[in-house]
Amino acid sequence: LRQTEQLLLAWNGIGAAGAESLCAGLSMAGPDMSALKVLDLSGNKLGSGAVASLAIGTLPRLPTLRNLLLDECGLVSADMALLAAALGVGGAILDALQEGLDAAVQQRAAVLGEDPEGANGGGGADMVVPEGELARAVMCFLLGVEMME
Repeated sequence: LRQTEQLLLAWNGIGAAGAESLCAGLSMAGPDMSALKVLDLSGNKLGSGAVASLAIGTLPRLPTLRNLLLDECGLVSADMALLAAALGVGGAILDALQEGLDAAVQQRAAVLGEDPEGANGGGGADMVVPEGELARAVMCFLLGVEMME
């Protein structure tokens, strides 16, 4: 196990109970999984309990993990918030992304001759993403999941 760099378990029909068992096993294996860089659980309906186990018990024990793939796992906003906290995706990253978005709005306005505040109809104001939605969109992007209402 020490040499395992990828654990690809996508679309294996792993349900909530199986995912929680997997997380418990990975947590116990900790040092034995020291080379793990990719964990792909896409297409498995994890459930909030498994996401909590993953975020709280497993991720901290996988320091070399670089790619966590959770496409179509039925995650909800609360799951993504928990994962964001576990992955250290916080204020500084979101602030930098908002600054980048603001700069893009300014650049677009300059190129199109629009008011960046949107006063000339259709400027940048329409592109500003509320902070909570930006965080949600960023987590969806980072986790490879679609935004759900």
